[in-house]
Parts: sequence; C-alpha cells; structure tokens
Amino acid sequence: TNSRDIAAWLSDPAGSAETERIGREDTMREALLMGFRLRAGIRKKDFNNRFGTDILDIIGPAARAWLDRGLLADGGDRVALTREGLVFLNRFLSDCMEAI
Repeated sequence: TNSRDIAAWLSDPAGSAETERIGREDTMREALLMGFRLRAGIRKKDFNNRFGTDILDIIGPAARAWLDRGLLADGGDRVALTREGLVFLNRFLSDCMEAI
C-alpha cells in the first residue's frame, strides 16, 4: 500500500510504500471472497494448485448446506453460487469464513 502520509508519498512515491505479508489462511479467505463474487465461481483445479487442497474440503459444511438448498452448484471443474444463491452472497461468504 502507499503511505498515508501525503507529504512522504509526494516526495518519494515508491519509497513510501508499505508491504503487508498475509498468511495462507488469509490468502485463502481472499480467494474465496473474490472468486465467489463471480458468476463463474472458482475453478477447483486453480484453487488446488494454489493451496494444495480441494476447495470443497475447506468449505465443506457450508458447501453441503448450500448445495442441498440449490444455491451452490458443483459443476465438476468449478464451484459457484447459482443465480439465486448470488442474492445471498454475503451470507454464503460468512458461512465459508466460519468453516475455515
């Protein structure tokens, strides 16, 4: 991120940047938050390659409940909220965060 100190940023934009390192769990949360906002959802292979685990193993309890209600679709190579499920995106994401 860029520095919040405008004077420091104006004098040296590149030098005033700050770096934050986030761990695996937070990175995984970010991937879920961003991926499920898309109609296409998350490619299982991409998630597995990045985190070394199956996405449905990570969000298992939430996924099962939402799949049973027809609000989540497991399309084989992708998992995504259905059109109806997207209406409840924030609730779904909250359920996923609790599962991690």
